Amino acid sequence: MSRAELSRVLGLTRVTVSDLVSDLLERGHVVELGQSDEVRPGKPAILVDINRRGLQVIGMDLAENSVLRAAVLDLDGNILERVERSISEETGPDVVNEVLELASEAVGRATATLLGIGVGTPGIVNAGGEVTTAPNFGWTDVALRDLLQERTGLPTLVSNDADAAVHADHT
Repeated sequence: MSRAELSRVLGLTRVTVSDLVSDLLERGHVVELGQSDEVRPGKPAILVDINRRGLQVIGMDLAENSVLRAAVLDLDGNILERVERSISEETGPDVVNEVLELASEAVGRATATLLGIGVGTPGIVNAGGEVTTAPNFGWTDVALRDLLQERTGLPTLVSNDADAAVHADHT
């Protein structure tokens, strides 16, 4: 969209949108795509879009009892890299360590700026990203979000795996 279109859609002034877009351009979160093909009076509009190739995220799937999975994705949801860790008898802190190592490996595979990590895990997860109980991993009160953020330095969202799957399917 052009800055003018963004202004109309968002209900913000053109000056505000222009300032916000400039800030996002400086941070590399937005790119200019070139001039609009739409013929209108005045100066041709410059189209802007999120930086789909210059930004990435990590998705982690802990739903299976025998394999922990992570992927590096672009902002369109395309999987760019996959990493896995097999687990068998591990429980409690050992599984937590495997999850932290998996996250570190996934971060190391990223080829662009990472925005954050999303995790789907079995068990009951509270709003603060703490797994209050996950019997299959032997977890009780595991502050998974905080541990991942400390390890990677990235904002992290932890959800119950079924809730995450429903949300992903809905969007």
